[in-house]
Formats: sequence, C-alpha cells, structure tokens
Amino acid sequence: MRLLKLPNFSKYGRTITIMECYRIKATMNKEVLVRIAYNGSMDKAAAKRALHEELKSGSEDIQNTIDKILGW
Repeated sequence: MRLLKLPNFSKYGRTITIMECYRIKATMNKEVLVRIAYNGSMDKAAAKRALHEELKSGSEDIQNTIDKILGW
C-alpha cells in the first residue's frame, strides 16, 4: 500500500484525518481507505472564529453609518 495525500480538511475544524491509504487492484481499480475523527472542541473554536469575523464586519458597517450621520 502507498500513502495518498488528500486535502487537509482539519483546517475547517470538523474532522481530523487519521489514516489515508490506497492500493491498485489487479483490475487497475483503485481502492481508497480514509479514516477520520471528529473533534468537538475544534468545531466550537471554528464556530467562534466565524462568529467573531461576522460580528467584526457588522460592527464596521455600523461604525461607518454612524460616522456618516455625524459627519466625521
């Protein structure tokens, strides 16, 4: 068996790739085995980052509106 490099999905905070491997069968078909694990704390951290970014962009819009009203 040889290792196959798959995209890194762990940066999204939902899964961790434990093992990736594949083999070429006699019929020239490829058999792939991928084992993943779920990490709840990473998912919560990703949700916090997404919420933080959304609130940050919303607050900048509100600040610009207030500046425009006050003429700053």
